[in-house]
Amino acid sequence: MQAYELYGEKGTKFKIHYEGNAPVDLLILDAKNYNIYDRALDSGRYTTKINGKYWSDRKEVNIAFTQPDNQQYYFVIDNTDLFGAKSGRSVTYSLTLN
Repeated sequence: MQAYELYGEKGTKFKIHYEGNAPVDLLILDAKNYNIYDRALDSGRYTTKINGKYWSDRKEVNIAFTQPDNQQYYFVIDNTDLFGAKSGRSVTYSLTLN
C-alpha cells in the first residue's frame, strides 16, 4: 500500500495517471475514510464500509478528480487482498499527478 496526500481546496482539479506491471486497487478517500481503511489494513479484515472513489483491479488508469470540499484527501495504491485485486506481490509503477 502506498498513499499520497492530495493538497488542495474545494474545486482543485487533479489529473492522475497510474501505470503498473500488475493489477492493484486505486482509491481516493477523505481523511475519515482513509483512517477506516488504515484500521482495516492493520486488522487484516474489512468490516466497515469505506466511502470513496474506487478503481478496482487495474494496471493502468487515468483519473480526473475535482476536490468537492476543503477536506484532506488521499490517493491510495492498494496492493493487498483487502479489495478486488488479489495482489500481495511487488508492483512496479509510474505515477503522474498534475
